[in-house]
Amino acid sequence: MNTEIGYNTGYLKLDKNLTMNLTDFCLVDSSLSTNCIRETYLDSQGQIIIPLEGYLNTMGNLVFVVKVLDQSLHGQGLGHQAFQKIISHFGIDNISSIAGSWHKEDEFASFEVGMSTNLLIFNRELEKGNSPEEAAFSTPTGKWVRCLGFNNVKIITCSEHSVSARFTR
Repeated sequence: MNTEIGYNTGYLKLDKNLTMNLTDFCLVDSSLSTNCIRETYLDSQGQIIIPLEGYLNTMGNLVFVVKVLDQSLHGQGLGHQAFQKIISHFGIDNISSIAGSWHKEDEFASFEVGMSTNLLIFNRELEKGNSPEEAAFSTPTGKWVRCLGFNNVKIITCSEHSVSARFTR
């Protein structure tokens, strides 16, 4: 994986062919501590485009939320850049597990089919006959964590409306 991380700039380059970067948006809110990162990016019209949050407990368990709210920006690597920003903040060596928690409705009501992208892909993979573990690694989160060496997954809860998974090395 080709990554360049510019600390304190919000710039994470994953591939030289990307057309969008976090720096294309205005960082309007940032909260950083040793166990928490929260940032909000706005577009040129002042609309929230990417909120990101990450929390790391003392056991090294990472819980994060990254949303690319403008669906026209999906598939351009912005979610992955935000995820990499979270990983960089905590340091990969301090992370022992990464939680995946994917849901339907509520905060995802405006998303495709009213669910998170991860849950949508997870359910599609199950419909193809893949195991829940294979489906988890087919999601954006699963692909991102696998690139970091988190090659094991335990499915904690699983329904068509909600999945909870824990990725480990």
